[in-house]
Amino acid sequence: MNDFVLATNGDGRLEAFYVEDSTVKHTWQLSPSDPLSWSNPGPLYGENSSPLSNVTHVGACTSEDGFIHVVARTSDGSYYLCSQVENAGNWQGWFSITQS
Repeated sequence: MNDFVLATNGDGRLEAFYVEDSTVKHTWQLSPSDPLSWSNPGPLYGENSSPLSNVTHVGACTSEDGFIHVVARTSDGSYYLCSQVENAGNWQGWFSITQS
């Protein structure tokens, strides 16, 4: 595991993101009041996408409206964005944000 980062969901729960086996994985608190209760880890992907492969780095932030945005860099130097579509909920999937 590398590039471990945390972001806060709009409902106050922490969500952790990290690179493992060249993909972005995540896990989240099940309750903001219970720091020891977390979901099972799994790959991050959206409704219409699959997990991103060849990932080397990951970063995350929470916007003012409470949505988490995750940026990943792949081994070829490309950057991808995956954002929540519901506050503390579903994800839109990975989209390239690399300009040529």
